[in-house]
Amino acid sequence: MVTMPTGLRVAVVSDDGVSQDIVRGLEARRIEVTTWMRGRQPGSFRDLRCVSGASCPVVHVVVICPRTLLGGRDIAEQCHRAGVPSVIAWGRHRWGVLGPINDHHPGCQHCADMALAAHDPDWVTMARTTTGDSHDPAVTAWLVNQIEATAGALRDDSDVYRAKSVQVRTNAGERSLVVPAQPGCHCWPPQEASCNTLMRSAA
Repeated sequence: MVTMPTGLRVAVVSDDGVSQDIVRGLEARRIEVTTWMRGRQPGSFRDLRCVSGASCPVVHVVVICPRTLLGGRDIAEQCHRAGVPSVIAWGRHRWGVLGPINDHHPGCQHCADMALAAHDPDWVTMARTTTGDSHDPAVTAWLVNQIEATAGALRDDSDVYRAKSVQVRTNAGERSLVVPAQPGCHCWPPQEASCNTLMRSAA
């Protein structure tokens, strides 16, 4: 039985190929995937054009797969400035994290980092040294499900993703942590224009 294409388009940015299992899982769902594997050096706006630019089809979401739990923030920031929705997906044995959606609505990855650090002072130290891997099929399948649902909600402009949250999967089960938009964070849109409007005028 042949599965029909979903019409979803996802760009996957990874550090040193850690997203290979996720890419295979998305492609098995007949999701169109553009990939870009980064090296050790920080990215640039030119790098972002590798997965979402004039020569590439418009994607519904850029999925950032860093090696460390605190990685990928530079790409998330570039996507935010370019008006491209993005989400960080990270996994290791029996543990997966996805979200929040970084878009033009308040509540971003930076807000999540600040909220988690305020909740647990040791979180930043732990996250900085925790690396992911691609050797847990259950976590990979969970991340693929979450990414597909996120891309579909963004494509359909669904209110499902409006409530910003971090999805977490551990040995104890799954949970959703609400991410409050932090006062003064750059993700708050300026009053005079939206982020997308500013990006179009800048282009």
